[in-house]
Amino acid sequence: MKDVNNNYYVKIKPKMMKEFELMYKGTKRILREQYSEFEVESFYKKSKEEYGKLFRKLPYIGGKKNGQTINVIMGAIILAIVFPLEENNISIQKIGKIIFDTFQLYFDSNPKFIMKLIGKFLLTRFSINKMKKNMEKSQKREYKEDFVMEYIESEKGEFDHGYNYLECALYTLYQKHNALKYLPYVCLGDYALFKSIGIVFKRTQTIANGGELCDFRLTKHGETVHGWPPEKHKEWNIQNNQNLSYRSKL
Repeated sequence: MKDVNNNYYVKIKPKMMKEFELMYKGTKRILREQYSEFEVESFYKKSKEEYGKLFRKLPYIGGKKNGQTINVIMGAIILAIVFPLEENNISIQKIGKIIFDTFQLYFDSNPKFIMKLIGKFLLTRFSINKMKKNMEKSQKREYKEDFVMEYIESEKGEFDHGYNYLECALYTLYQKHNALKYLPYVCLGDYALFKSIGIVFKRTQTIANGGELCDFRLTKHGETVHGWPPEKHKEWNIQNNQNLSYRSKL
């Protein structure tokens, strides 16, 4: 297992900062509904400063050769957004709503026809085969703090494609920064993503909420339910069962 720090994120700093600006554009819209322009700019400057510190320390999991790298980057952006809000004693639930709405606005800001094309491509045989290979590769655990995934075949046709996250890089990242309480809200961003690309997405458990794994199930027809409010999702309620099996492995 490799523990690599080759300054990959420093090398792609312009791209990472651009991604931060795109996401925070939505965050500003949300914050302006509740705070003054002065306060919003203060949050923004602090978040940008935090992000500048964070991305230099992110775990290297293969760079552009690993499609999951973008999830690490997005997770770091959300952390940077959260820290200044937390310092102002804003409640976890309120911050959670800001996280979800930020994802929603981020995905909605892209042209709809492009998002739909992405969704169609992800369900092609070529894309699925590539996904399977990448998941098999992840199980070799070549890099520390990487995601580990497995492909799930549908036995009864209840879904078209399925996969599980067995280990979560974001769980490790958020744990390091004492921010695990916000991770379930980050996971809700998946509902906004799949809804925007036109893929029906279902999930019954997440590692962030105390599950043993994250079970993603995708189908071509139908509509993904809205991610908010979180209490309506089965994955959210698993935390009430005190299922801490994943944590016990760490």
